Amino acid sequence: MPRITLLFLLCLFAWQALPAQDTTDVVRLRSLSYMESEWVERVDCDNIMDNFSARICANLAFQEADQQMNEQLILHLNNISSDSVRQEVIHYHQEWVEHRRLQSYEASEGYRGHMLGLIYLDHMIRLTEWRLEELRYLNNTEK
Repeated sequence: MPRITLLFLLCLFAWQALPAQDTTDVVRLRSLSYMESEWVERVDCDNIMDNFSARICANLAFQEADQQMNEQLILHLNNISSDSVRQEVIHYHQEWVEHRRLQSYEASEGYRGHMLGLIYLDHMIRLTEWRLEELRYLNNTEK
């Protein structure tokens, strides 16, 4: 019986944290036409030879960083006992996601083609990694 209760509580806490997660960018970037090509399966991200492959690898790296960030965000929200503080953190994070997107658009402005995508994704990755580092610090789970 305690096992079922623990599972229920874990699901309840994770469900409360879901509104904070914003996977819009991951879904949008993962569904770009170049990510649906057969090249995604064949690209070697340890040995990038062209801008197309670099863009695929950057997209995959962003997806991974965003997933890790969301895992840390859920952990952080589950450790907050006050509902009002939790709601403030959720609001802050949603604003942060908008900031990340705006900063990345601004950084890639003026570029075209694969370079636009590479610059945009590079900023998305860097900003996500900084937020991930912040959440790990707050969760006391630094690597």
